[in-house]
Amino acid sequence: IANIVKTSQPEILLLQAENGEEALRLYQEHQPEIVFLDINMPVYNGLEVLQRIRAISGTASKGFILTAYDYFSYAQEAIHLGVEEFLLKPAEAQKIAAVLSSAVEKLKHERNHRQQTSRLVERYHHLRPLMEQDCISMILSGAKEDELLEQLKRMSYAWIDRMSCMDMDVIEESGFH
Repeated sequence: IANIVKTSQPEILLLQAENGEEALRLYQEHQPEIVFLDINMPVYNGLEVLQRIRAISGTASKGFILTAYDYFSYAQEAIHLGVEEFLLKPAEAQKIAAVLSSAVEKLKHERNHRQQTSRLVERYHHLRPLMEQDCISMILSGAKEDELLEQLKRMSYAWIDRMSCMDMDVIEESGFH
C-alpha cells in the first residue's frame, strides 16, 4: 500500500505502523484524515484500532480496512464502524489508488464545504444586526405583516417563512400582529 500511496498521491504524508498499538499512537500524534488498516495486526487488530479511533475523534478520519479474511462478521463490524471501503487481499493497485483518490476528493469537498459554511455563518453574524434594524424600522413605521414578509423576501432572507427576524414575543409586545 505504501508504494501505491507514494505513486498515486505523493503529496500525502505516509505513516506506517508495525502493530495496532503503534497505529493508535501515530493516529493520536498526527490525526490523519485517511487511515488504512489491516485486520490482522499484532496487539490490536485493525477493527479494534478503528473502534478506538472512532472513540477519539468520531468519524473525522476516513477509515479503510484491508484484509485477507472474507468473513461476513468482519465486514459487518467494519460497516458498523463507518469504514469507507472493505478491501479484500490481494487488492489490485488500481483499486487501492482509486479508493485513495476518491477519499482525497471527498476530503477536499468536505473541507471546502466547511470553509464555505464558516464564511456564511460569519457573514450572517455580521449582517444580523442590520437585518434586525430593518425589521424594527418597518414595524415602528406601521408596516403590515405581509409588507414586512414581502420586504424580507425581496432582501433574500431565505430563512424567512411566515416568521419575522425577531422573537414573536417582541412582535406581540410591539402591538404588531
